[in-house]
Amino acid sequence: MRHRFVRTLLRELFGTTGWEKLVLILPFVVLILDLHIFHYSMVNKLQLSIIISSGFVLTLSIVEIIAALGEINEHLSHAKKYSSLESMVTKVVTQFNHEPTVRQVVEKISSEYPGERFSRYELYPVVCDVLNNIFPNKKNKR
Repeated sequence: MRHRFVRTLLRELFGTTGWEKLVLILPFVVLILDLHIFHYSMVNKLQLSIIISSGFVLTLSIVEIIAALGEINEHLSHAKKYSSLESMVTKVVTQFNHEPTVRQVVEKISSEYPGERFSRYELYPVVCDVLNNIFPNKKNKR
């Protein structure tokens, strides 16, 4: 229970791609440089405009890091939802005795899982991908 936020954040960071990690590391490098500049301007008592400018840039770096973490979280939540939808669709498609159409699968999922909150726009590409993976040589009818 302790440090649940940190564990969740680290689990998300380790589950990201290399590109996303790079996108997150660069703002930290900029943040360290901004901290150094701000500290230098405070210690050496430079002009007030330099202190305010370095503080502003430091604030922007922090906001950038928060935005990058938010985007990574959004991407991972979308990937998790896609994965759960994909397993649900695969289970429904295997129940058919024949090759179903996309419409048949969507209607069956809507009738079997009435409490689930997902739109047909989220479900349609998942059904198409699953049908193409299960029946790769045939074109799926709509």
